[in-house]
Amino acid sequence: MQCVLRGKVHHVLSKEYIPEFMRVNHMGHVPALVTEQGALTETRALLAFVAQSFPAAKLAPLNDPFAFARMLHVLLHMARHDQPFTSEQIATMLG
Repeated sequence: MQCVLRGKVHHVLSKEYIPEFMRVNHMGHVPALVTEQGALTETRALLAFVAQSFPAAKLAPLNDPFAFARMLHVLLHMARHDQPFTSEQIATMLG
């Protein structure tokens, strides 16, 4: 298991890195992203942050509130299930 922490890749399960990681994310969840504004630790929050931080990459429909909400709907649906989803299943969820 790995996480990005201050621009370095640390192995979370290595005992020497656990205290540093726990200072960033007291719940011990992976992934964690440390930004200039603070740490983010939930995958959906990280994805939204990256999409909004780099709008030119067009990672999310930032100019369409309804499309953005639908994207979040799919992400939240996927988070509730343990199985991987195919691109066809995601396309069906997006309608």
